[in-house]
Amino acid sequence: MLNDLAPPPDRKRPLNSRERRAIYSHKLKVPAELNGQGRIAEHLLKGLFYEANLLVHIWQADIPGIYLDVGANVGNHMAFFAHKTRASHVFAFEPVCEHVGSCLDIARLNGFPHKVSVVPFAVAEHPGMINFTYQLLDHYPKRTAAAVRLDDVVPPGVGLIKMDIEGGEPAALRGATRILSQDRPALYIEAHDDAALDELMSVLRPFAYELTGAVFNASPTYEIVPSEKLEYFEDIQSEHN
Repeated sequence: MLNDLAPPPDRKRPLNSRERRAIYSHKLKVPAELNGQGRIAEHLLKGLFYEANLLVHIWQADIPGIYLDVGANVGNHMAFFAHKTRASHVFAFEPVCEHVGSCLDIARLNGFPHKVSVVPFAVAEHPGMINFTYQLLDHYPKRTAAAVRLDDVVPPGVGLIKMDIEGGEPAALRGATRILSQDRPALYIEAHDDAALDELMSVLRPFAYELTGAVFNASPTYEIVPSEKLEYFEDIQSEHN
């Protein structure tokens, strides 16, 4: 059951508004400290998951395996993956200390610690200290954090990667060559402009990844999948940009 509504047997068909709302709404316990922490936190406090079209599409895709939330922020996608998908385990990577606390609180309050690992590190091509951009706004200074490679810390069996790390996506993917070549996960990755998307695809095309044509969210998030899975994902009838 998804809240009070059973999921339809055919997840690929178009969903009506009541079915969609049952998927992107929740009855989770959310820490009160999220109050005043921005749009994502506001959605969670109202019983809604942020970026509904993307998350409903992921629910429809019905992907098994380990899910990676790279750039977890306050834990919106992490919580959705743990609560409403077939994820066997969720790794949430987040270097911003205040957001790490929110992710840990959400996992603890909702009985997710067995299913969620909050990793308080940035993600990059090589391990070590990096400077990263918290948000792509001039008044946000760069921060410094320890970084890890995905290939070094995530076990085999990755089914999905969501990644939103403000321009650091290509470097993070270059540190995930084993995952890309062996696990063949579906990718949902933000690229702010055409140049960023071109750089992303220059990393992914050698691994036979293709754009499905589905784009989500105000800051464009692209669905990119292994070529052998392209037909499956193109058949999902969901709402996207």
